[in-house]
Amino acid sequence: MSYLAESRISEALGHLLEILPSQTDVYIVGGALRNLVIEMIYGRPPITVDIDIFLGNCHSLPTLQPSTVTDLGGLAWHPGTCPVSFDICLLKDFVILRKNRLLPSLNNLMASIDFTMNTLIYDVRRKQLYDGGAVHDIEKRLMEFHSPVFYSRPLTVYRILLLRSKTDFMLSPTVFRFIKHQVDLDILMSLKRILASRYDREGRKALLQEYDRICAFPDYQEYVTNAPEAVPPGEGS
Repeated sequence: MSYLAESRISEALGHLLEILPSQTDVYIVGGALRNLVIEMIYGRPPITVDIDIFLGNCHSLPTLQPSTVTDLGGLAWHPGTCPVSFDICLLKDFVILRKNRLLPSLNNLMASIDFTMNTLIYDVRRKQLYDGGAVHDIEKRLMEFHSPVFYSRPLTVYRILLLRSKTDFMLSPTVFRFIKHQVDLDILMSLKRILASRYDREGRKALLQEYDRICAFPDYQEYVTNAPEAVPPGEGS
């Protein structure tokens, strides 16, 4: 994991490991690892702004400064000159596990990740990488559901629009049908509230335009025929 060896990131991770009890499991999950694989395969990764970390076998968050509390009860740590922040959450407090009363285990963490392209977990202490099918779908540039459990439908719609815009991956038939056929007015209004809490006017507009663009395709066949993301890299005009 050469990315994690970058001096400022390595120093921050080293500090985190030093202040945690030795029995604490430290897992890096999802986006940062996905972006590394995208870079390895395609050369141009999305920008990584944070690293998501889950702490297992641990009962309290570490004291880190400067930091802020995240929306879901975790900790966003901004260590000095490090180019990324660290979003740290106790595994036992992960909202999907708590909502479904699942034990805070590595297997349940992997099973609860929303999209297959994000199913990468790196065990920092044991230096072991787990792949739940992420590399396969990243190679296909495909955005597919992994977990059958949603925290909420509005948040899932938001995640689809956000990750599709970040990665430029093609939607699977299941994800396309979810966007097109399972978003009613109430969900759309909730989505707009989520966007209003996270983005300025231009940011909200861009993601809502992405939603409208996807919904404008009458069916999946039309989508895979005419959507620009369905064209493999290097084969477009």
